[in-house]
Formats: sequence, structure tokens, C-alpha cells
Amino acid sequence: MAVPPDSLPARHGVVRWIEARPTTVLVALAAICLAAFLVSIPVPRVDGQLLGTDGFDYYVYLPSLVLDHDLDFTNQYATLRPNDAALPMRLTPTGRLANFSPIGAALLWMPFFLLAHVLALALNFVGIGIRLDGCGYWHQAFVIAGNIAYGGAGLVLAFHVARRVAAAGAALWATVLVAFAGNLVYYLTAESSMAHAVSVFGVGLFFVAWLRMRGQTGLGRAIVLGALVGLIALVRTQEVLLAVAPLLVDLHGCVREARERRTWRPVLLALRDALVMVLVALLVYSPQAFVSHNLYGSWWKPPQLYASWGDLPRFTWWSPHFADVLFSARRGLFAWHPVFLIALLGVVPLWRRDRTMAAAVILGVAGQAYVIGAWFDWSQGRAFGGRAFIGCLPLFAAALAVLLEAAVRGTPEAGLKSRPARWLVPTLGGLLIAANFLLFVEYRFDLAMLDRPISWHDLGPRRVSFLLGNW
Repeated sequence: MAVPPDSLPARHGVVRWIEARPTTVLVALAAICLAAFLVSIPVPRVDGQLLGTDGFDYYVYLPSLVLDHDLDFTNQYATLRPNDAALPMRLTPTGRLANFSPIGAALLWMPFFLLAHVLALALNFVGIGIRLDGCGYWHQAFVIAGNIAYGGAGLVLAFHVARRVAAAGAALWATVLVAFAGNLVYYLTAESSMAHAVSVFGVGLFFVAWLRMRGQTGLGRAIVLGALVGLIALVRTQEVLLAVAPLLVDLHGCVREARERRTWRPVLLALRDALVMVLVALLVYSPQAFVSHNLYGSWWKPPQLYASWGDLPRFTWWSPHFADVLFSARRGLFAWHPVFLIALLGVVPLWRRDRTMAAAVILGVAGQAYVIGAWFDWSQGRAFGGRAFIGCLPLFAAALAVLLEAAVRGTPEAGLKSRPARWLVPTLGGLLIAANFLLFVEYRFDLAMLDRPISWHDLGPRRVSFLLGNW
């Protein structure tokens, strides 16, 4: 498939300058997020840690593996979360302290942890005292900074995914909108110890590779894509569905080709490649299998399957909260961040341009909604919106990019004339980002600490009144 042209129709000079430098712009935005984190380090914290919520579980693998050479997290949790009364009750069948988070994020963060530790040893050698147990601000800051860097790389990869189906300018603005009118910005700044940044990185890397090698066959392609599927599974297991969808579409294409050519050779080659992909993916995923066996006595069950909430079943497959995870005020994806609903409208023009990519978007997002809706904690805990969907960001960026391009060009795909659309797109984009900023402030300083269910009033007028009342 031919890559769309570089630019949109005649644009203002400043806009053209920005659109000509998409990587620079996205890296600069990630750098701003990093600066926001670094500036916030001296701010006093109740628990005295830079980590937050699930970030503790992702992080403890690092000091335990690198410094203690084991998977016994007792001393790390005792240091990082000394007042958590529930921790002693989180014992696994093997007698270990449970960790319900996968190991993938920690493995990707390990270079930053090692760098922090080597520098700490060097500084301590010259008399600067830095704690060496891996549980202090020094190590945490390096790891979180690395996580934000992965998030910046994820934005660049999401842009390149969108760039394969739309003009560079549309791809850039779509990436900015899904990141900063969506919930990724929150997990690059306020809670930047979570695994969502590396999740976007892994999914983006897979789709860039898949799009570039689409239509090809061979063991090289199978090995690369299999390794990336394994990486996605290591970071957030359920996001494997995002990778399976386009591969199934590819397999369907091979079957259709076989029927047209009246030979089963394309199907046999596709099955061979699929087998290689599975084997490579399992090899890359093997560190998690080792962790699961060490902690829970099972080689194949990911740690998330051991999390529970009272007597509720972990998954209710026959009655998922499919509509709730999308539209509920309790962190429904579209309710909290309408930019994702607008992005999905782009599936219509995307289908006319690239049916394979459109099918990947539809199947990927629907699959995530089904799995998340079937989970006992479908509202995703104390989350800024539907955070479990953040791995879908490259897909949303692609669909939104096609919609933006169609709207600005005034093509029949969009149903909009060019002139009003050129004003509508930036105006609507600015409003979405502004509304997300208001919700960010309200959530961070109020909603995140409330035990009551979040209401439509919280998502509507209260986000403005809260800011005005605390100005």
C-alpha cells in the first residue's frame, strides 16, 4: 500500500513547520512530561515514595532481582509500603508474597535501574551517601524517567502507525490528540510509575513492524513479529489480543489467496510462519512463565489471574460489562475521553482506504472491551479513565488521522466541506485537550481520593466548578 502524501492542503507557516518535524514535536512533548515529573520530585508525598498504586508492584521486581537475586519481595514491600496491612495476607500457593503485575515493564526498565545503581556506587565512593537498597528516590527517579522516555518513543511509534494510512500532518495531530486529550498524559506525569508507557511502546513497535512487513512472508518476519507479540504479553498480557487481530486478518487473506490460486501453498506457508511466531513469542514470554511458576506454582497462568475481589469470579465471560467500560461514568473510555469515540468514527474512512488496518482497529478495541468488561474490576480501580485501553493508542491514532485528513481535505469520506472543517478540527481538538486538563486537575486533587462512585456531574460541570472553587 502506498504511503499517503506528507502534508495536508495549504497550512499556516507555523503549522507547516510543526508538521514537518513530527518526531521533534513528539519528543519535545515527552520531554515536557519528563520535566513535569522532575520538578515534582521535591513535593512532599504522604508515603514518601515516587511510586504510586500499581507502580509498586511493577517496580519491586528490580531491586529483588538485581540486588537480592530472588523473587522474595518481603523486604522490598516492607520498605516501600510499610503501612499496607493487606500485604501479609497476599501469600501465594508457594508461600511467597504475591505480585499481581507482570514482569515485562521491569525488564524494560532494568537498564535505567542498573545505570542508577552504578552511578550510586560511584557517588558513594567519593563520599556522597545514596541508599543502595534500590528503594529510594534515586533509583525510582531513574526508572520513572526511563518509563517516560519509553512513553515518548511510544508516541513516535504511534505516529508512524498513523503515518502509514494518513498524511504526516494528520498523523501528528491525531497522535497528539489521543495522547493529550486522552489518558496517557496522566500516566506520563501524575502516575508515571505505571506500565502504560511501555505498553504503548510495545504495541506501537509491533504495529510499525507489521505494517512495514505486510504482504511479506518468511521466517525473518515471523521471528520479528513473534518476538514483539511476546514483548506485549510480558508487559500487559491481555493486550496480546491487539496483535492477534491483524495476524488473523493476514491468515484470512492467505486462505482467500489459496482459493483464488487453487493451491494450499500460501496457507501452508502462513501456518508455518504462525508456528514460528508462537514459538518465538513463548520464548520471549518465558521470563513471566518462570516468575509465575516461582510465585504460584504454575507455568502458564499470568499473575493477574490470581488477583481477586472477595467472592466475585475473576472473569464473567457470559455477562461482561461491555457497554459499561465504554460509556459508564465509572471510568468508561468514551465517557471520560470522548476523543477515543471520535477516533473510532475514523474507522469508516479507514475501511475504504485500508480494510486490513480498519479490521485490526475494530477487532483490537472490541477484544479489549470484552476482556476488560468480563474482569471483576472492570472499572479499573482508581484510574484516570479507561486506563486499560491505553495500549490501543496507536490504533486510535491511525483511525483519527484518517478522519482528520478526510475532514480537512473535504473528501466524500468525511462528509464535510474543506473550509468549515479546517476551523472545526483545531477548535474541537483544543476543546478536548482543555476539557481533559480540567478533568486531570479535578481527578488528581479530588476524585482520586474519593471512595464514592464517580458521577456524570463530576465529569461535567464539576470539573469547571472545582477548578474555580480552588483557584
